[in-house]
Amino acid sequence: MIEEDCWAVVALLGVEIVVVVWWAGKYRRKRCEEHVQKEHELKQTVSKLEKELDEARNKCAQLAAYLENRKKQQSLMQQVGHA
Repeated sequence: MIEEDCWAVVALLGVEIVVVVWWAGKYRRKRCEEHVQKEHELKQTVSKLEKELDEARNKCAQLAAYLENRKKQQSLMQQVGHA
């Protein structure tokens, strides 16, 4: 309702085009700021996920090394038991 009244006043003053251009520019700047913020948030999310992936890979490598050592120990124990 208020917006319609504003447009009516603007049209009466004959500056409708100027106001529309001003509003569109303001809207574009706001959208641009929103996109910049969203891009920043996405970069932070990607960085966090990359860190978590590295941590998971390290844990996996540690677990694989541990299991390999256990396997070697069990193999040695079996060889000693049969000798």
